[in-house]
Amino acid sequence: YASGKCVLDKKWRQYSAAALKKGIPRGAYFFPQAVTSAAAEREADFIYNELKSCSLPLGIWLDSEIADTKNKSGRADKLNKATRTQMLLIIIEKLRSYGLSCGIYASASWFIYNLDMSKLQDVPLWVAQWNSTLTFKYPAQLWQYSDNGNIPGIIGRVDLDKFVKEDKEPDPELDAAVDVKS
Repeated sequence: YASGKCVLDKKWRQYSAAALKKGIPRGAYFFPQAVTSAAAEREADFIYNELKSCSLPLGIWLDSEIADTKNKSGRADKLNKATRTQMLLIIIEKLRSYGLSCGIYASASWFIYNLDMSKLQDVPLWVAQWNSTLTFKYPAQLWQYSDNGNIPGIIGRVDLDKFVKEDKEPDPELDAAVDVKS
């Protein structure tokens, strides 16, 4: 997070292959740390080059939340709202130009206080709001409703997510997504 070097999660290939083998739809999750337009373009190119041959029906999700909550030593941890939003939009625009589906993941409060929501009207959102009901005031495609899930075959806690219909209610016709903590 501090160096600006893009790296692939050590468990990505293992988890991705296991999901593919079991017929589980996949998506990808990336922590952008770009602080300049050029760095945002490089991050988009990295994502594209790593994922261009993958089938990712759940898309690519960017998480711009604090990388280092204790020391705030991530390159992007101290960005202001306007710059953080702009960096995300540069990455999204470039990924879309490559034909990749992408959106932004964050907690409900992060979206409100750290991103310019007026600039994200055509960007899919995946909101973490650990609650029994979704009260986030913006349209979201995915809702992370718990960080305390238990899935057979996975050791430890997992986040639990649901696809959301336009009326903000979980869609029972769609399978729940699982966000595995590595």
